[in-house]
Amino acid sequence: MKKLVLLVMSMVLLFPISAFAASRDLLDYVAVYVEREDLYAGETVEMAVDPKGSETYDSIPAIVVKSSDESVLKVSGDLTSLEVTGVSEGVADVIVSSTSDYDELRFTFYVTEDTQLPQQLLDLQQYYDDLTYAAELEEKATTEYNKHNIVDSSNRKQAYISFNTIIVPSYTKFRIELKKVTPANPELVKIHKLSLEGTRLQLEGFTMMQKVLYNPNVKFGMFSAANKKIAAGEKYLDAFTKSLDQYQDKYSNY
Repeated sequence: MKKLVLLVMSMVLLFPISAFAASRDLLDYVAVYVEREDLYAGETVEMAVDPKGSETYDSIPAIVVKSSDESVLKVSGDLTSLEVTGVSEGVADVIVSSTSDYDELRFTFYVTEDTQLPQQLLDLQQYYDDLTYAAELEEKATTEYNKHNIVDSSNRKQAYISFNTIIVPSYTKFRIELKKVTPANPELVKIHKLSLEGTRLQLEGFTMMQKVLYNPNVKFGMFSAANKKIAAGEKYLDAFTKSLDQYQDKYSNY
């Protein structure tokens, strides 16, 4: 069951099961990432083919990605955001090849028939799906925030611009989307409230930092109160994540 982080999906670097000999190696130019290689019929997992090192999509060889057996597995999307969908039970490869003279890479996927999950896990899957857009906004805000771990007079203006145009607006929109989510059962409602409280405190902390950075004569001691708000919010969000894991473990054993 996929998780977002709040719930951002984790992707792992994937190595091919085989690379057929040719004059040049595609893996010199690209890295291949996949969410996972086991999936149910009807389920979709994410995959990506990214340029390696200093390469760009313009500089790497022309690449084609396809399924070895579309009755078992289908591939769609572009290199940055591929979707691998199980069609029916079986084993099939995702083939990454080039129209030029490079090796062909194969990645094996295993598709099984879905079994009926307990309603509590279906509710959880729907909850994760409902959080998808909110999680994208959260990632945008926190990625920008993490660029400003150290702020002094030399980068105060740039930090303020980031807080004013990206961090606070994106996190505000994130909270708005989070409040729209309605979990399907009382257990998830209780867990969801942890995320609402945690993000409320974090947004207050980010807003306080934004106000402190507005003044060129920054009183850096005022960051202390903002950091306390953010730390308090993190405790609620940690409890939120832990509670979701416990919920999933509880009903996965049914």
